[in-house]
Amino acid sequence: GGGGGGGGGGGGSSNAWSDDPPELNSTHRATVREVKPYGVFVQMEGYRKNGLVPTHQVSDFLEFAREDADEEKVRGIEGVIGRGESCWVKVVEIKGGGYANDPVKVTCSLKLADQSTGEDLDPQGTRYYPQGEGRDGGGTGGRGAPLGARAGENVKKGGVVDWGHHAGDVRGQMDGKSYDLVVDDGIDALAAETRFDGRGPGGAPIPP
Repeated sequence: GGGGGGGGGGGGSSNAWSDDPPELNSTHRATVREVKPYGVFVQMEGYRKNGLVPTHQVSDFLEFAREDADEEKVRGIEGVIGRGESCWVKVVEIKGGGYANDPVKVTCSLKLADQSTGEDLDPQGTRYYPQGEGRDGGGTGGRGAPLGARAGENVKKGGVVDWGHHAGDVRGQMDGKSYDLVVDDGIDALAAETRFDGRGPGGAPIPP
């Protein structure tokens, strides 16, 4: 007697959840699962594997010193996005999977995905670089400012910083000048200006 057909897996979810990693450079709706001092773990719709959004891909204005306490880092990140929140992410790096038990690590970016439409804001792939490359080395010539570099200029009433990439109303608020590129050596000056000496009650998280 012939063997029965293999039954499909499938949970109770209306979507089929894939064990494969998502495609590189694809964008996905996701939910924040955990906030850690080094970044945010997100669950992308349709994929079992969580992705990690490292701190430097959450916001351009979220930078910590090595000596900052983990609690401070988590608080800073949660000022931008918190556990359970829905967001859009872009898959910017996939590592591992080269042999049988080699875990696949999926790196995602919040700031390179439009938070209202899911549009890829870096279709040419020129604005993602792993931590420690480009930014810390004093800037490599020719690269424009990453998304959100002008967010500090958009301070809402009450002194709350408009971070320039997460809140749903950001796009309209920043209008056409949303993601103008500025020259590299202007970035540090810009970042310094956004520290605005504690202006603004109620504490939008200010970079240390």
